[in-house]
Amino acid sequence: MMKKDTVVIDIDGCLNHYPGPLKMWAEVLFNIDKSESVEAIKKRNDFDLLKKTYRHSTIFSYLLPRAGSREILNQIKKRGYIITLLTARNPDKNPHIKDVTTKWLYKYKIPFNSIIFSKDKGAYVKKNEHRIIMVVEDEAELLSSFDKLKTEVVVFNNDFNGHLYCSHFHEVFSWKEVSNLFENFVGKSN
Repeated sequence: MMKKDTVVIDIDGCLNHYPGPLKMWAEVLFNIDKSESVEAIKKRNDFDLLKKTYRHSTIFSYLLPRAGSREILNQIKKRGYIITLLTARNPDKNPHIKDVTTKWLYKYKIPFNSIIFSKDKGAYVKKNEHRIIMVVEDEAELLSSFDKLKTEVVVFNNDFNGHLYCSHFHEVFSWKEVSNLFENFVGKSN
């Protein structure tokens, strides 16, 4: 049996804070208050408009990384594990997104081995499940595609994913918690 050697991590909501910036974007774009921004994100047409304008802006360049993300990923990488960033950021809809993403990662010295831009994260994880120790994700729509998989899924809690429960989902609020879970999963796989 092949050793599990890969950690798969989403960018938005896991390496940076999200959906907070999208809620702020909704407040500005629609001139609404904080309570209304959550409702706007839940409405499909409003959400699609928000995503389109948000993703074509330069806001991605200004988002700060989550506290501890760089340090924890450095520890994981130093131990010889592969870090694959799996993002739904779509280069077909925004041709500059690959460049913006890599510049942001290098600016904040976020360690990684590879970046995969894919809307179908579930298919990627399923295909590589035998190598993956854990997946770090936050987006509710994508998490639902992981419920049938056996891979451990670490879920950064946000306003839209608190309703998802599976035995292999582990809710976290910080990278310190991610680190503790990683150590637990590595211990089980040895």
